Order: sequence, then structure tokens, then C-alpha cells
Amino acid sequence: MQQLQRFDVRDINTYRDMIALSEDIAIKILKSGIMKQQSKVTIKKKIGIFLDPKQGTITHSRSINYQEATQCGLNIEVMDVQCPQWVAIYELYSRTQNFVNGNLAAKCVESADEAFYTAPPSH
Repeated sequence: MQQLQRFDVRDINTYRDMIALSEDIAIKILKSGIMKQQSKVTIKKKIGIFLDPKQGTITHSRSINYQEATQCGLNIEVMDVQCPQWVAIYELYSRTQNFVNGNLAAKCVESADEAFYTAPPSH
């Protein structure tokens, strides 16, 4: 608890809001496509491993492998890293990583319909 005293409660609330927003966007994206037949509650349960560290995620921003995604009910296609789609996906991943790792953002989420980023909290 002493370690938490160093943090501004506003920053902690900002992190909580970012987590809730990320969850909401993930559920909306899945509901609009691959899981359109599922309820939001069902989707949340299926992707729980990525939302709740107690279910196995352990840390935020770690990679999600295809085995875990498949277990959540997602239709996953494994692609060769040399195929044109993979090159485009990796380029988007690299740009986003550079944006976040360059301390320009604490979180960056993009979809075809929505995008948001948040600045790193002030310490």
C-alpha cells in the first residue's frame, strides 16, 4: 500500500478508465464481426483471459498467440510471414509500437470505426 501512495489518484482512475474503454472496444469489435451472434456477456466471458489477470493474462500488453485466441472462439488464420497481408499487419503493429514505446501514448487502440490514444500519465 505504501507504494500506491506515490501515485496520483487521478492517474490511477485514468488507468482504470483506459482498461474499461479497451474492454468495451474489444467487445464491440468482436460483436460487430466474428462474434455477432454472441451476447456481449458471452463475448466478455470468452475473452476473459485477455481481460482479467486472474484468468491467466498475468500482464497487460503481452502478445496473444493463436492457440489462446482459438480457445476463445475466434476464427484464426495462421499466415506466412512473407504474405502481403502479414507485411501490412506487421507495419501497422510496428508503427503502433513505436508510437506507444516513444512515450507519445500510454495506450493506442484502432479499429475500422474507432481510434483513441491516451497520453502517459504525469508522475
